[in-house]
Amino acid sequence: MMKTSGDYLIFSGCILHICAVISIIINTTGVGKMLKTDKKLIDKISFYKSKWNKENYWRYIAPVLIYIIISCVAAIFKLISVLIISSVFLVVIYTRVNRLMIKYVEQNVINNQLMS
Repeated sequence: MMKTSGDYLIFSGCILHICAVISIIINTTGVGKMLKTDKKLIDKISFYKSKWNKENYWRYIAPVLIYIIISCVAAIFKLISVLIISSVFLVVIYTRVNRLMIKYVEQNVINNQLMS
């Protein structure tokens, strides 16, 4: 299936691209759902998103670094099944992290609206 290190890099790049697309879709749909209620929320949403990203940046970085290490080891030892399993886990973890961020933003924006 994969015979050269370039094939491993292309596969890993595709998986990271899928994670980026998932992140964009979740952010767009989650924020879009909140904006349907009130257009004044744009500043609040961006504030809470940036606050969450600053507090939880390791939740994005750690899985990617672990994935890169595992994919390098899988490429060296030609362990395709390990690479595929780690790719699935990376996509699942990235989806979960983005859902947690949207949940945090929703809770804070709703709480902020109730207090105002």
